[in-house]
Amino acid sequence: MRRLYFGYGSNLDEADFHAYVGARGHERAALVGGIPAFLPDHAPAYRYRSDAREGGALDVRPEPGAVTPGALFEIDEATLHALDDKEGVASRCYERVDVTVLDLEGREHHAFTYRVCRERLTDYMPPIEGYVRVVARGLARFGLPDTWHARAARNEAVEPLPVFVYGTLRRGEVAAHRLSASREVEEARVRGRLLHLGGYPGLVEGEGWVKGELHRFERLHGVLSELDEYEDFRGYGARQNLYRRVIAEAHAEARRELAWVYRFLGDPAPYPVIHGGDWREARRA
Repeated sequence: MRRLYFGYGSNLDEADFHAYVGARGHERAALVGGIPAFLPDHAPAYRYRSDAREGGALDVRPEPGAVTPGALFEIDEATLHALDDKEGVASRCYERVDVTVLDLEGREHHAFTYRVCRERLTDYMPPIEGYVRVVARGLARFGLPDTWHARAARNEAVEPLPVFVYGTLRRGEVAAHRLSASREVEEARVRGRLLHLGGYPGLVEGEGWVKGELHRFERLHGVLSELDEYEDFRGYGARQNLYRRVIAEAHAEARRELAWVYRFLGDPAPYPVIHGGDWREARRA
């Protein structure tokens, strides 16, 4: 039986993975293909000592608004056994856990990953430089930034993603007060189509551009839960969701960066498209 595995650390590096499993007799194991993906509301952390790595090894911890970049693989039983061996499942170093990860198209994928067992957790455990390079090389293989992993390696706070808003949460709109805690705001845009749902808009997939604002926060704990409720997002996989909080590439002036954005999940067919992708202009028309 094949299953989906989300890797976020040294397993992203093909050479490192094959060197280990080859030495342990797992000749049939392979992590091939794979697509970039993100574990939402979790941050990478170094809070476990690996004797094999002679220092800290990666884990993930819950952190609202943060993301852990990685890759999603479809694996067979031989590769599953090799991963269990490499992650020390039998000796209770890491354990398998079910997770929901997001791709850059906003789709959810139900997969498993490995997390350090509770009894093995420590305070910050610095990794050796060689391990940090392996992780960075693996992320680069999938075109992913190592920003969050590098900050974790230095035991620095992981900054949450900014939030891109395009409708009633924009400055001057009826719900703008919900973002009053943002420390910085700038104009930005994301790919997609904007639908007119009546009193508010909805972003769906498309080739056009949607205009809005990028809001940055020091922390997103309380803000994000309030926004999730406002947007009728009840969690990944919930059937009642009207919107899904996804990760998109936002374009602001001369740079691009990842941001949270709420995507409409309803049937787009009955709703008119807002040409130009600007809710504010459409509302004034």
